[in-house]
Amino acid sequence: MGLATHIATIQLAGGEHVAVFDFYVRSTYGLLWAGTPDRQLNETMLGQLATVAQDWWQDEHEALVLRPSNGALETQLPAYLMMAMLDCSTPLVPEYHGSMLRVVWFSDTLPNNLSEFLQQSLEHVDWRKKARDYYI
Repeated sequence: MGLATHIATIQLAGGEHVAVFDFYVRSTYGLLWAGTPDRQLNETMLGQLATVAQDWWQDEHEALVLRPSNGALETQLPAYLMMAMLDCSTPLVPEYHGSMLRVVWFSDTLPNNLSEFLQQSLEHVDWRKKARDYYI
């Protein structure tokens, strides 16, 4: 049995083939000790999510946060917070070695088939606008 190098490969709507190297799930309100979710709390949480990914992966790359619907913001966000680290071996600018992006989003369900779930959740990410190139 070979060593797994990534969790899944997905194809984005823009045609990019992207490897998912890390995937993390937690309860959206798992750290809420008291109170009831409302728009103010939800907006505060959303404002902190880009840097939550920095803390998780211990680097300076901010994440793309896929915002839930306005209706969810008013009351209660979906049950689960998802984070993924994505990598593409094709850089946006040829002198680099590849491109990467961290994405944070919400879901009310946990995946039965992780590859299909990641494909459906992330296929509309605009890689060319949001990803960052890197050198090896």
